[in-house]
Amino acid sequence: MILLSFVVRKVDSKLLPDVYRLERACFSRPYTWFYIKTLFRRSPETFLVAVSGSSVLGYAVAEVKGVLGHLISIAVDDRHRKRGVGEALFAELSKALSSLHVRKIVLEVRKSNLEAQQFYGKLGFKQHGLIIRYYENGEDALVFSKQLLFFGKADRFKEPA
Repeated sequence: MILLSFVVRKVDSKLLPDVYRLERACFSRPYTWFYIKTLFRRSPETFLVAVSGSSVLGYAVAEVKGVLGHLISIAVDDRHRKRGVGEALFAELSKALSSLHVRKIVLEVRKSNLEAQQFYGKLGFKQHGLIIRYYENGEDALVFSKQLLFFGKADRFKEPA
């Protein structure tokens, strides 16, 4: 396997079209262009991209409400999955959320999306709820959450065992 070199950083407006293309490629019911731009305006500190050269390999975005972070989406280009991109995005997103005093991250995932459930489990998320008919097609959502415990600066954090 070839080593993949990439950087995770905050998204800028020039990369939004690439984020939107990735969104459309990764999801059968993608977010709209308007919503992607809205997330960029509302959550500039917690909208991250993984880039290699001029290519967007993945993105992650969360919204903050007090001490709660809501993970809206993580998407990684199919060609670069299982190569550490999603994990790196989540690690940097955790740091960004920590700097905003977030202590718990929640997310919803389709009941049928076993790959995503395994990914979130690997990151330490635990399933704790179910929302009946959450998605537009009537599919249920599983609710996952993860507590974050931080000590000192945001770049030096510990996760609960």
